[in-house]
Amino acid sequence: MERERPLGERRGLVAVDEQAFLLTLGARVRELRRNRGWTLEDLAHAADVHATHLSAVERGKRNPTVGVLAKLADALDVQLSAFFGAPAAVPAKTLRAELRRRTEALEAEELARLLRVLDALR
Repeated sequence: MERERPLGERRGLVAVDEQAFLLTLGARVRELRRNRGWTLEDLAHAADVHATHLSAVERGKRNPTVGVLAKLADALDVQLSAFFGAPAAVPAKTLRAELRRRTEALEAEELARLLRVLDALR
């Protein structure tokens, strides 16, 4: 019997980070919508999806079903795979909030290690 893996643990060659995936997916949906010049309400109406739900998807707060993604793809006149193409830029404000959330519970030693990594990236 296979043991349950915590979210984010490596599975084969792919590590699953659900929050990062949802942020990227939401940014891609927003990018495709804006490329058409549509408001959030325009896309919600065209896809028959509630605007509140669509807003949460675009912000990476909701995990849309395949059915919702299919409706969005149809409304945007793109293939479903378009949501998983080249990643769209995630706003710096969103990335900072995610970084804050992830580092809040870190101990001093872990924070010091993280700072060394950040310094090495410069």
